[in-house]
Amino acid sequence: MVSEKQVVVGDVLKIHNWYGVVLEVHRDSATGDVSVLRVQTTRNVLRGYGPEYIDIRMNPEAVEIGTMDELVRDLEDRKQLSIRLEQQMLQAVAPVSIMEPS
Repeated sequence: MVSEKQVVVGDVLKIHNWYGVVLEVHRDSATGDVSVLRVQTTRNVLRGYGPEYIDIRMNPEAVEIGTMDELVRDLEDRKQLSIRLEQQMLQAVAPVSIMEPS
């Protein structure tokens, strides 16, 4: 678990089994603790989605500080997976029979 006081914009985070970059940090007005993060994740980049808001109070144990190397590796792994799945999908397309006009 990452210390809530340490999270700042630009940090690389590992959340569950994916990585992202912190774009915004929102704190609880009563305690000053981090409550919600806006994060651009590798999974959303490859899905064509923008950043998402993560309420880290829901599962603080799932959030860890990551490294740039881990972020890049995760992005590359997800790209390769996307390419493999795309190829499988295209190979599954039944050939279309084009008949000659009579």
